[in-house]
Amino acid sequence: MQKSSIISLPAPVIDKIINGTLNTNKGVTLSVTVDNNLGYKPGDTLNVIWGGNVFDSRVVSENDISLKKMAFPVPEKLITNGNNVKAAYIRTDENLQVTNSEALFFTVNLGGSGSATPDNVQLTITKDNAAADGQDTNMAAIVVSSANTGIDGISVDLTVSGNALFVNGRNQATVKTKNSGIASLGLTDASAEKVQVFASIADDASLYDKKTATFISPTPAPDTLKLETLIDHTEADGKSPNAAVATVTANGSPVSETPLNFIIRGTQTAFFDLNGRQEVNVQTDSSGTFKVNIVDTVAETITLYCSSLNNSGLSQHTALTFEKISSGTHRLMLDVMVDNSISGSGKANTVMATVTNDGTGAAERDIPLSFDVTQHAWFQDSKTSTTTAKTDQQGKAIVSILDDTAEHVIVSAHLEDNTSVSQIVTFKENFDKVVITDAYNVNKKFAAGQPSTAWEGATFILKTVGGSQNFAWEVISGANSVSVSSLPDGQASVTITSPLYSTPCVIRVTDKETGEIASFQFSIAKFYKDFKYNVGWAELINDEIIQKNMLSIPDLLSVYNEWGDMSKYGSPWNSSNGDTTFWSSQVILYGSCEATVIDLSDGSSHYHLFPELLLQSNKIVTLA
Repeated sequence: MQKSSIISLPAPVIDKIINGTLNTNKGVTLSVTVDNNLGYKPGDTLNVIWGGNVFDSRVVSENDISLKKMAFPVPEKLITNGNNVKAAYIRTDENLQVTNSEALFFTVNLGGSGSATPDNVQLTITKDNAAADGQDTNMAAIVVSSANTGIDGISVDLTVSGNALFVNGRNQATVKTKNSGIASLGLTDASAEKVQVFASIADDASLYDKKTATFISPTPAPDTLKLETLIDHTEADGKSPNAAVATVTANGSPVSETPLNFIIRGTQTAFFDLNGRQEVNVQTDSSGTFKVNIVDTVAETITLYCSSLNNSGLSQHTALTFEKISSGTHRLMLDVMVDNSISGSGKANTVMATVTNDGTGAAERDIPLSFDVTQHAWFQDSKTSTTTAKTDQQGKAIVSILDDTAEHVIVSAHLEDNTSVSQIVTFKENFDKVVITDAYNVNKKFAAGQPSTAWEGATFILKTVGGSQNFAWEVISGANSVSVSSLPDGQASVTITSPLYSTPCVIRVTDKETGEIASFQFSIAKFYKDFKYNVGWAELINDEIIQKNMLSIPDLLSVYNEWGDMSKYGSPWNSSNGDTTFWSSQVILYGSCEATVIDLSDGSSHYHLFPELLLQSNKIVTLA
């Protein structure tokens, strides 16, 4: 039995009609080829249609089978642009005047290095996590192929979201493939954020790919390391610490989270109280400092070394001495009970002195002690830098220290026989309570309760006031659909990756210095996704799937009303040529044949009537 098949050509590429006459060159004839992947046999009929009408028929020959292709002459007028030809199939009279507004436009490649028709675009971020300094570069690589073979000479349009720019200084660029269909381009950013990179074929926006690139906050290289002795000449009792503090700066400013290495040399018995070893790796705090305590059981002088793991040229050392245990009848120990209180808050750090019999180890009660503190601190009971106390029945005495200044303070306890021990307590900076004040995108600040619309890759910023700026961000509800990353100045970037309808998403920030928390909550009611680019009127008429998935005007405007100018974003809102107009479901397919389209760059709408519709091509988005 003879087989008859119908082939629909790709979505038409619209050419201009000037004064009713095709803007073409006369007398050129080419052929359109269609891959024979449907198993045709000689004698079968192949029909090519557009707009529901057959414009050409061809009986399959033996030659077609051997070549695995079938050619259809296009005797109408053609427009040449490099290796590409825009072919028009249209009804005209002998003077080339249009007699029927139904026209077919499509693109044919003339051959050469780009003779194959692309069928796939693959985008890869080959270098990621560049520093957000406006100079360090992430790299995007694009491979354009046909039947898994790279194609050279294909123009690819690129866009990037957020504040990122390509190396041409813009958020848009065009590159051409070479070396087996490969093109690459670098991008920079001055803001720490995740951005969407979108790549599409310049001549066919329906072939595209997108990926996420990440820019991280640059970490300044430390240029100064200072090591200072805080406590020295303590007893070698294995409990009373000598102490030192390292401070790291870059360009005169403290550098937090700098990795440091501390090593004790010249002893077999001294060790860090952090880990009971003679070497420890740590990171500086928000003030660029880290304090270490060292204890020893042998009276000796040791050497403490400190070096930056980010800058091998920065290294300092200092000597610390442990004295013989006093020969008095009492043993004195001093322990920190409460530390890292907020300066000026009225909350105290506390230390506890313990006195025992040096011979028996039994607690000694009613033993008089004197205490003193350094820097700007004072004792809560005396309101001065000194105080006295007596041990209780357990041989213990507790004192409280206050300070209005963020600093390290040495507190010392003394017996009447001149035995003394010291410890360090730290007062942290007093910060206002952290508050999330705003949620905003590149266009505007969100209203309360927003965003309620989103799409894959949608990103917005959370802004805070107060706090130490040393924050930890996390998603505590909706982690499978949302991610959050820290930005400079106490901000965070939130990226939505999938729908989140049933459960509100909650973003939480925790102040690492004060422990205070703040949260931001939102719910996604509508989640949009790509449907199709460059949908022509003929497809609207003949494709029920397209008709079913077209959005209402309120649906389209809901995302514009929240996010503003949608041309600022990548897929699915902004095609390669910057067009942001979309078909709405307010379409009359028959009778008056009219349609309402929405421009999501400004929220405007306009109407198209037949035959204008035949030259109109817009995009479709749909709800997930």
